[in-house]
Amino acid sequence: MGHWLLFAVIREPVQKEVPANLARLGLSLEVQGGLAVVLGPAGSRLAAPLETEASAFFDTLAALHQIADLLPFRFGVLIPSREEVRSLLARHAGPFDATLTAIEGCEEWSLTVKTVKERPRTKAPAASGQAYLMARASEFRAIEAVAGTLKESARSNRWIRNFIVEERPAGHAVLTFLIPRDRPGAAREVEEAVQAASGARAVLSGPFPPFSFMPNLAVEERGNEATR
Repeated sequence: MGHWLLFAVIREPVQKEVPANLARLGLSLEVQGGLAVVLGPAGSRLAAPLETEASAFFDTLAALHQIADLLPFRFGVLIPSREEVRSLLARHAGPFDATLTAIEGCEEWSLTVKTVKERPRTKAPAASGQAYLMARASEFRAIEAVAGTLKESARSNRWIRNFIVEERPAGHAVLTFLIPRDRPGAAREVEEAVQAASGARAVLSGPFPPFSFMPNLAVEERGNEATR
């Protein structure tokens, strides 16, 4: 048997409908200690163009998320045998179990705030080095301030279960957060609060399966290396 493409970690389903739905998607389960990995044979999938393959992967995860809480793998994680999949579940049972509990009933949203206006790409005179550094320092302070606003907005929202704030060098600050699936209006509340507090435009994206909250696993690095 060839390699297996990993989709997500879920709890071992007690309803017979879940495996039946997976079978209709061409997937199966490998179960170990109350946890399960959703996987499918990689052969036919790797024969497709990369963009088609990636699109099908994310569409499948979206469908899976409708029937079960899940921790999605990154696209392209391959394992050579089902035995190794069971070993993966055994080695990381603690983090998987804790994170599945934390994300139960939730979906992921992302809020991006751009703090710096685009500047034309012109060559600066040598004498302007100090001015350039001062401008860059000002930009970083602006990003830090917006990141602080994102954190406060996340902490004060009663529906947010967990969140991550990232400061990105291109003048962006990003809030990634989990909210219950039955409270999508909470995402708009966060967007409005951030825009009011920061005076900057915020772009809301979602909902998604909780990609950002999957425990960091070395297998993903090995799997991606083996993809192509």
